[in-house]
Amino acid sequence: MGPFLTQLEQSGLASWIRESGVLYGYPLVLFLHTLGLSTVVGLSSVIDLRLLGIAPGIPLESLQKTFGLLWAGQRRRLLAAASLGCWFIALSAGRLMAYVSEFVS
Repeated sequence: MGPFLTQLEQSGLASWIRESGVLYGYPLVLFLHTLGLSTVVGLSSVIDLRLLGIAPGIPLESLQKTFGLLWAGQRRRLLAAASLGCWFIALSAGRLMAYVSEFVS
């Protein structure tokens, strides 16, 4: 597990997120994650409320167009979440390995 965490810590993506400027890296990835999550939650709420009987004047066929946006938001959210996970592992890989090695030896 140690070599994998070290390789992930030294990867280009982790270095870019960790060492980039104010508007790039972590804030940008966090913004994209939030944008994707709000897209998924908002569109899912609209569809769910319509299925529960609120706004019966809106035909269900017209809501089929939102599924493409829903999946795009989900993809954006998952990619940003993977980048955030990479950043977190890169940030804490050294501390995690020191903590684990303290109990192993």
